[in-house]
Amino acid sequence: MRAVCLILAATVLSAGPLHAQKKKVNKVGLALAKKTTVEFVDTPLVDVVKYISDLHKIDIELAKKELTEEGISTDEPITLSLKDKTLQSTLNIMLEPLGVTYLSSSDKLQITSITASEEKLETRTYPIGRLPQAAMSEVISSMTDAYWLDIEGTGGSIQGGGNGFLRISQTQHAHASIENLLLQITRIIDARRAPKPTAVEKSEDALRKQLSRKALLKFSKTPLNAALKQIQTTQKVTIWLDETSLLEEGLETNMPVSVNTKNVSLANGLDQLLKPLDLAWFVDDEVIKIMPSAYAGEELSTRVYNGSKIIGSKYTPMRLTELFLQTEQLAPWEEIAGSGGRVDVRGTLIFIRHSPVMQRKIAALIPNL
Repeated sequence: MRAVCLILAATVLSAGPLHAQKKKVNKVGLALAKKTTVEFVDTPLVDVVKYISDLHKIDIELAKKELTEEGISTDEPITLSLKDKTLQSTLNIMLEPLGVTYLSSSDKLQITSITASEEKLETRTYPIGRLPQAAMSEVISSMTDAYWLDIEGTGGSIQGGGNGFLRISQTQHAHASIENLLLQITRIIDARRAPKPTAVEKSEDALRKQLSRKALLKFSKTPLNAALKQIQTTQKVTIWLDETSLLEEGLETNMPVSVNTKNVSLANGLDQLLKPLDLAWFVDDEVIKIMPSAYAGEELSTRVYNGSKIIGSKYTPMRLTELFLQTEQLAPWEEIAGSGGRVDVRGTLIFIRHSPVMQRKIAALIPNL
């Protein structure tokens, strides 16, 4: 693996843009990127689907057979209030608590079970320029949200296509994870060729800026849901409390919270508010998601960090990897504990797959190394 790292270090800066072959813009894709506003209170899923279908003028199909097999009713009650979020994020937030997902095609959306979605593989071709196919295959296999046939015995596969291409057979969800990984690499090695930020990225960047601003939080034995509602109003942010995971942990949404912050960021204030309840927050789908820390720890995501200022001059790839693995505040790591995060340093790129809370710590640590 270290020999491959050296090859990657020598070629990474000369590689072209990394992304899936350009797909035609279609009606469904455009609809998913558009902003929407929804307000549902115990509304049956089937009625919610019809409303969204009519509002965005796209066909949405409920895969009744697949949902029924998973014990999911088309009359499942939906309670959700979101304003000016993309339809993509809205659907993710709405369907996640049900254990349901959606598949998109050029002419329709299909809402189906996660199990059914994992059985439908699509093959896409990704240009990787002069990057070594073996190295990129290893990174994609270990750093994306996917199952692989040669690793787990089930799932997708990667094949070298020759002439700087990889052919990857995977689920739609996995392809989205792969494209995000390659986009991050492109933005580091050749930002000029990277696509412009998406509507979701712009919205989440604005939310992170708001979280970095100073905020006064003052609550004394205030119900959690009431405190969060006040924070949304005063700080102009959207917060989504994962009531399903709280219920599974035997927690109430009206648990009393107390905090009195001064001259700290909203992010720091939320940490102080939620830590006594063993809750955690992170930015995803254009909102601040709040859930039990154990659940947040399972929400793994991959970030690619630019290590050009420290790799070579201060650290070798191996030494930097050891530093992350040995830093107690960043545990757990899969290599040590059998579960948790993963780190892979290739050339001057640092690939880390970890929970959102740990990614924030890592992002703050790297500039100070």
